[in-house]
Amino acid sequence: MSVNDDPQEENIALSTINRPDVEDLNQLYEKVQNEIKQEEDERKKLEDRLRALEQSRREISTILLGCIAATILGTFLYIYISVSDTEDADKNDENAKELITLIWTSEVGLVGGALGYYFGSRNK
Repeated sequence: MSVNDDPQEENIALSTINRPDVEDLNQLYEKVQNEIKQEEDERKKLEDRLRALEQSRREISTILLGCIAATILGTFLYIYISVSDTEDADKNDENAKELITLIWTSEVGLVGGALGYYFGSRNK
């Protein structure tokens, strides 16, 4: 037989071995609290990054839409000035149509693609 023949003493010895002490529980509590704090810090960093991304998207869309507005205004001013010149009115009309077609379609396509990329990725 073993050194401890009494099963009750053996159970008491095993229960004291398996029972964690207060210091172990405090260490575990501190470890869990540190992990929670780290996760909260990471969550705050992600939220800040998302806010910055949304701000960038707003700024980009404002700039691009401002570019379209400025281009349209500039094109119409150019057409108004060139049409006011009565010489070669037919040629000026044809140039104005080509200018509008060239600038408007190109710019709307590019700006639409950029805005679609930035705001379309938000839903993913």
